[in-house]
Amino acid sequence: MKHRVSLFVLIFFSFVFFPLTSQASEEPAGVKALLDSLERQYKASGSERPSYESIEVDSDGGATLYNINWEISQPDVQGDVKIEKLIISGTSQRQNGAYSFKSIVTENIVMTLDIPDTGPMVVKIPDTQTRNIHILPEQSSDGVDYSAFLGAVVYEESTIAVINVSIDGHSFDAKNITTLWKGNPETGFGKWDVSLQSLVIPVSAFPDDEFQRDMKEEFGFEEFDLAADISASITGQNGKINMAYGFRFKGKRIGDFEMAFAGQDIPGELANVLKEIQAGKEPSMGQLMPLIMGIKFNKLKLRFVDDDFTAKMLKFAAKKEGTTVEAMTADGAAFLRIGLMQLNMPEFSQKVIDAYNTFVKNPENISVEASPAAPVAIATLMGMMMAPAMAIKTLGVKVEANK
Repeated sequence: MKHRVSLFVLIFFSFVFFPLTSQASEEPAGVKALLDSLERQYKASGSERPSYESIEVDSDGGATLYNINWEISQPDVQGDVKIEKLIISGTSQRQNGAYSFKSIVTENIVMTLDIPDTGPMVVKIPDTQTRNIHILPEQSSDGVDYSAFLGAVVYEESTIAVINVSIDGHSFDAKNITTLWKGNPETGFGKWDVSLQSLVIPVSAFPDDEFQRDMKEEFGFEEFDLAADISASITGQNGKINMAYGFRFKGKRIGDFEMAFAGQDIPGELANVLKEIQAGKEPSMGQLMPLIMGIKFNKLKLRFVDDDFTAKMLKFAAKKEGTTVEAMTADGAAFLRIGLMQLNMPEFSQKVIDAYNTFVKNPENISVEASPAAPVAIATLMGMMMAPAMAIKTLGVKVEANK
């Protein structure tokens, strides 16, 4: 991320960073283990352990920490986090010596970030609640550090009622962020489901005056009402990882954008390279490419489900071009046909054009999917870069509308 941090990343940081605190002589063993594991994860990127004013230890191996301060030092983000109160409770030690916690609660998080090309940003989180937290081992039983993929801890449930974001004089809220995880606390492998119920962004928050005017006058938007659902499954064995992701971003009166992706045989050694990149180190292609080449591609699907937006967008675009919707979409079909001719795949090309025509005439949904009959290695895909027709056949690419 070279120039800006998306709100999704901020939300992720909010419920990943919140357990961080600093060492003290009175820290119970379980609390110290939690802090040590998190420090280990972020130390490589230049972030020091946070400090706190005081700590109260409970009788169950937990603690309450007050007035925490932690400086963020990422390659493209500088700032600090202040937490008024953090409560770690229900400590237990598992058979392998690692610790788990029934609950971690925070009160009044304030994150101040300075982001290139965006400016100062303040993120306020009144409270968070996380349940059944498990510290992951530094290395798995196969000797691989998977923390770049899994983090230092996993938690079975997390809820954030509201995140308030202020930037450039504008303020908006992300509401009801929940995270659920089911899996193996000894490895961290499992399935995550993340939901964002509502993110309302005023049109006035966008700096482009023309964009604001068009959104209000042509589309009737005073604000964008967004939501998201994200699922991820990560499994692994013998130093290899399999991943599957599903995203759905929903815009009220716009539509749903859906994406699904699956890959397998991802080398565990890639985690170390990713951690170095996250710390700001320039990737070595000689080191990176051999790890990437053996990764196998299973599936990619992109789908858009219209919510009374496409017709308005086509009408707006035609008005800007000084033409009609019918003439503009007909030109689009002609350009599409010309572009597909080089494939020399008339049947596939006609299906793509039919899907395009079906969607623009009656916008409901349109999708592009690649689902090979068997997983395809990245090296094989790169070998087909100069043979797009072969790649389309091998990947089982199809385009459909209103299905």
